[in-house]
Amino acid sequence: MSASADQGFSALILAGSRGGVDPVAAYAGVSHKALIELDCQTLLARVAQALREAGATRIAVSVSDDAVRDAATALGLTVLTAASGPSRSVRDGIEALGTPLLVTTADHALLRPEWITRFLADAPAHADVAALLARQDVIEAAAPGTRRTYLRFADGAWSGCNLFHFATPDRSPHSICGRRSRRIASGPGGSSAGSGSARWSGTCPVA
Repeated sequence: MSASADQGFSALILAGSRGGVDPVAAYAGVSHKALIELDCQTLLARVAQALREAGATRIAVSVSDDAVRDAATALGLTVLTAASGPSRSVRDGIEALGTPLLVTTADHALLRPEWITRFLADAPAHADVAALLARQDVIEAAAPGTRRTYLRFADGAWSGCNLFHFATPDRSPHSICGRRSRRIASGPGGSSAGSGSARWSGTCPVA
């Protein structure tokens, strides 16, 4: 079963750390990227606001930094302790919040509510897992000169949008490598279109 913005949905924000000093956070003078401020809001607060405006009724944050934990608590978010890697943190989020579950990241600074609602609306009802991708030409038209990592498919180059939907509890990140999934392509303007079936690309983020 897919989540619906109209019915409300649960969401998980990944705000853990892989260890070491993050250069972006260090440049901003904070302990974690989630605490960087943009227009007088932390990135964590911006992501939480976008999720709430899209219809999220329960939001959890996976954290490993005490300052992020305090910020999440102040925002009224459920706090989960981050696991050793992002995929295990998602697994723990599914165990805590159940499915369907929307997953995004705390540094998704420009996340818009309409992207979330369109993604949830377009996720195929039969798909256990959906991942949002954007075409290279759409990204470069919206943000010329931006540097992104692209995945090469038969129909072009695509980049991840850090939005994932887990519809069923038996499709955690540990179990989806090599399975076939349907890609949903979306641009910054929010338009989207389903593309053909494609094998899950890249390596699973298993720590």
